[in-house]
Amino acid sequence: MKTYFEKLFEFNYWANSVITECLANQESSEKESIELLAHILLAEKLWLSRILKSPRPIIKVWSNLSISKCRALASDNQLEFRKFLLNASEEKLNEEVDYKTSKGKIYKNKISDILTQLITHGSHHRSQINLQIKQNGGEPAGVDYITFIRAENL
Repeated sequence: MKTYFEKLFEFNYWANSVITECLANQESSEKESIELLAHILLAEKLWLSRILKSPRPIIKVWSNLSISKCRALASDNQLEFRKFLLNASEEKLNEEVDYKTSKGKIYKNKISDILTQLITHGSHHRSQINLQIKQNGGEPAGVDYITFIRAENL
């Protein structure tokens, strides 16, 4: 399972980088598209703090960041997830984490389920960004997992 998540987070970083560059190269990127990208990255940061049991960062997961801040946050997140996964055992991935949502509800989930949530959450919002790019006359970014695998094997 650990190797699987390491690969998925490499894909996640790659996909976030591809969609970021796609937005940066649009003649006019919609504010909503950049906000969706920022949301992906800020949610990753928040979930990482929960997994690591570190103090909750003072962030709003629905914030508008610049493309350059999104690039930096994506890179920081990737380094932190890579470090976490490098040191995590299979047992660690099955540990449960207690956390409080922004609405004050308390939950408990396995780290492996949280990691899966992050991957699917990012894919969902990157799809929304691509739809907006297409609706604005741009060329959507190829951010499917299989595209990542093919690029890896070139």
